[in-house]
Amino acid sequence: MPTFVLNIALVPLEDGGYSHWTVFSRCTKSCGTGVRFRTRSCNNPEPQFGGKNCSVLGEDKQTFMCNMNPCPVDGAYGPWSDFGECSVTCGEGVQQRRRQCDNPEPKFGGLSCEKLELGSDVESRVCNKGTCPVNGDYGKWSDFGECSVTCGGGMRERNRQCNSPEPQFGGKTCEEQDLGPNVETEACNEQSCPVDGNYSEWTEFGKCTVTCGGGVRQRTRECTNPAPDNGGQSCERLGPAMESEQCNVEPCPTKAAENQGKVSDKGDEKNKDGRKEKRDAEESEKPQEIKEGIKENDENKRDQEEDGNKEKKEEENGEDAKEKSR
Repeated sequence: MPTFVLNIALVPLEDGGYSHWTVFSRCTKSCGTGVRFRTRSCNNPEPQFGGKNCSVLGEDKQTFMCNMNPCPVDGAYGPWSDFGECSVTCGEGVQQRRRQCDNPEPKFGGLSCEKLELGSDVESRVCNKGTCPVNGDYGKWSDFGECSVTCGGGMRERNRQCNSPEPQFGGKTCEEQDLGPNVETEACNEQSCPVDGNYSEWTEFGKCTVTCGGGVRQRTRECTNPAPDNGGQSCERLGPAMESEQCNVEPCPTKAAENQGKVSDKGDEKNKDGRKEKRDAEESEKPQEIKEGIKENDENKRDQEEDGNKEKKEEENGEDAKEKSR
């Protein structure tokens, strides 16, 4: 049977020991309190042969707080508010809503919402409150119309319309706004009116131009009722200012009758002369047109007498011729 030999050598126990501490690590944060640490290993020496580990020598890791200053906090917007009132009470306006950069607010040197370009803090939208009332206003004055009279002082007027613009949608009229009248008047044609002349009543007929054989007598009227004035028309349009009519149309006495009355005529001749002088004086006082009428009548009478004498002579010549033929 084989024989085994056991050689046992006794080795002493070796407890472990720590190495030197490492350099501290960088801080885990740049702000807001971080940590840094260092470590050591249980390898100086390592525990052997049932020796003790390094835990009995203390911890193998040390930590320290670092960068404990607060970190910058960048701003951020909170929720939008409700839209506010419309900027107008009628027509088209604007209403707005806002939001605050408070979720969170920028702190410790943090950037604002504007710098972060997170958008505007104001939002607008169009609002319509219905058509606005339009108050009326006057347009231009019209030209003045015709004068109410052509002379003697009248009135003319011009007007303007409340149409620039017209009142609309409950707006006020020009009258309600006391913008003045819509009609304006002014005096016109203040010069005196022409007065057309008119005749007065006829005078009584004057004396006949002859006592027999057909004469003329006349009457007149004056253009004084009223007299023409301010360029008014004369009375010529209304007829003549003098009117004539025949008078004493009975035939004058013949020569035989004249011879019979010579004696008596001589007795009356003085009286006739007196009457003639009186008539001549009256005729000299008559208006020129009456004298011209008398003159014309005398000429007509003279022509009639000449025509009568001629006819009488022709009759006598005819009688003589008859006698000779017998």
